[in-house]
Amino acid sequence: MLSAILGDFLPYIISALVGIGALIGVYAGGRKAGADKSKRKAADKRADDLQTTKEVRDEVDRTDGDAVAGELHEWTRD
Repeated sequence: MLSAILGDFLPYIISALVGIGALIGVYAGGRKAGADKSKRKAADKRADDLQTTKEVRDEVDRTDGDAVAGELHEWTRD
């Protein structure tokens, strides 16, 4: 009797399991893509920060000591 009931619903059970497996696969793929995007965004920000640091250091190296002291005076308390 169980095999008769199971036999009638077996295609539906298999279809449901395949559908659940597909949803799990899509969910896992989306999480991985999101993590990759986040890592890529962080790496881009780090590269931009390093470029800005290099530009500032180069600008400071090009200026003489008196000009640097004058600019720093604006940022210090008297």
